[in-house]
Amino acid sequence: RAVLIGQPTYGKDTVQVLYEIDEDDKHPSDDRVAALKLTIRRYLLAGARSIGQSGIQPDIRTDNVSIGRRRLRLSQALRHPLREGHDFEGMDRPIFVYRSFHDQPYVDDDAKLAHRLLEAVGNVDRTRFLKAAAPLIHELQQAVRQKLVAALSRQGVDWTEGTNPVSPQVRLDLYFEGGPTRLVAGRRTNLVARLRNVGRQPLYRLYGVTRSSGDLFDQLDFAFGMIRAGETKTWRVPVVIPRSIEARHEQLMLRIYGPKHGLVATRTLFARVRPTAGPRFGYQCQPTDPHGNGDGRIQTGESVVLLCLVQNLGRGASARTLASIRNRSGDGVLIRSGLQRISALAPGASTIVRFTFDVTRDFRKDDVRLKLRLYDRESDVELSDRLHFTVERNGREVQQTTARMAEVTAPRIDVYASADEDGPPLGTLAKGSHVRVDRRVDGWVRVELDGGRHGWVHARGLRLLSGAPNTLPNPIFVPKLRSNPMIELLPRHRPPTLTSNSEIMLRGRLRALSDDERLHDMYVYHNSRKIYFKHAWSRAKDGWVYFDCPVKLVPGANRLVIVGRQDELLTRALRVSIFRVSR
Repeated sequence: RAVLIGQPTYGKDTVQVLYEIDEDDKHPSDDRVAALKLTIRRYLLAGARSIGQSGIQPDIRTDNVSIGRRRLRLSQALRHPLREGHDFEGMDRPIFVYRSFHDQPYVDDDAKLAHRLLEAVGNVDRTRFLKAAAPLIHELQQAVRQKLVAALSRQGVDWTEGTNPVSPQVRLDLYFEGGPTRLVAGRRTNLVARLRNVGRQPLYRLYGVTRSSGDLFDQLDFAFGMIRAGETKTWRVPVVIPRSIEARHEQLMLRIYGPKHGLVATRTLFARVRPTAGPRFGYQCQPTDPHGNGDGRIQTGESVVLLCLVQNLGRGASARTLASIRNRSGDGVLIRSGLQRISALAPGASTIVRFTFDVTRDFRKDDVRLKLRLYDRESDVELSDRLHFTVERNGREVQQTTARMAEVTAPRIDVYASADEDGPPLGTLAKGSHVRVDRRVDGWVRVELDGGRHGWVHARGLRLLSGAPNTLPNPIFVPKLRSNPMIELLPRHRPPTLTSNSEIMLRGRLRALSDDERLHDMYVYHNSRKIYFKHAWSRAKDGWVYFDCPVKLVPGANRLVIVGRQDELLTRALRVSIFRVSR
């Protein structure tokens, strides 16, 4: 093969075939497209290695090294650039690892390195090229090391070269600045390492690297350099704990190394992270036709404004939320404005998001299909759902009402997005509500809701008030929302985040937001393995679906994910972390 320079590349190592399911085998009410996917072949590298796991390794792997208080990868920079054994024929791992150094953020040096090697070597045969390139790569790496020493010096680290004693005597302390109470999801803290030389000789080129049971505190680098006898040096690493992280215990170990990666000292620490309450979204969507006849139904040739009421049903505030719609109808639907940003929503707060799209006159389908997505990146909270709206070819004649105000006389009255019961339900108006009215059609009356929205109600549930009453509108409106399933662990059976037990029982319950909606199923993953499944069609008298899931814990970190599904898109996942310590 040719000489490869850069990063390892990975690919899909399977060949799959899709077999469409015959329409006769599907239920008449199921309009989805379904197919069966079968794996029939696999692509393997030499030695029957998977390209998806092993990847194609370059001959010269390039890495960028950055030195700074907030970004330090010293342990990677100190590895020897030439592979042990000098096997120029092998292809299972890089022959060389070339590291470029920059004071600025990442700079791509692959093309520059390839150009310089081609000019210097002048031979494209792979084996000859790599043998001839070895001296030049060593020369380039030596220059990089000089830059590295200078950069460490600017950070106050003396990287003087020297010989350490066979058994260095040090005292290592590892702790979080501000104490363990600072480890709260969504906050920043510093992981501090204090290293003291308690021996009688100076120690040279000391650095440390963390290993952790999770990725939160893993691969953090500490630089100490030279420490004289009796001297103490401290290094702080800023740590940002994601707001989306669940309650957990993390075990982290700091290993201190000297020249040639000789192990000097180790220190282990358990970190307990407390969670922060996050948002949970509920929504309702209502198509409106401000430039049409105003009946709330979509006709071909209309420009539609989709009003989405988004409410935070959770116990924590949202931060930066993106709301988007995507066309799932094919040709004939043109989305004009399909992405909106929502500012922070406190618990219980709501806002109205406006999307716009056009339905062309040559649109031939019976309904418009969209996909709605609400995503708060900071909390990693998502809601996705399908939207279906009926399309009419010809609109109805809508008339103005003579009255301008009406009173709800029924115990409660349902409000719809359009003048028929097939339209999306918006909620209910309570008895005694006074609402503004402006239009009527076929026994339906359009009423004004909050936020400038309108809805349609049956005229038989209203008493129209003639004249100009002094009563101000006071609609007692309860919106009907859709949301992800609710999942909670039973308080008395909530598993600990740190335990020595080999098995626990996971007990909890889940339900849909409203009583007239049902869940489809639920399942539990333990690390990467599915360990529990239950159909959620039947529920208890209180409306909840209860589950009992035994879990056999492995030593170390155990990541559990409880998933409840209302349908393929409307799902929710609850993460649980348990660390099992050895007795």
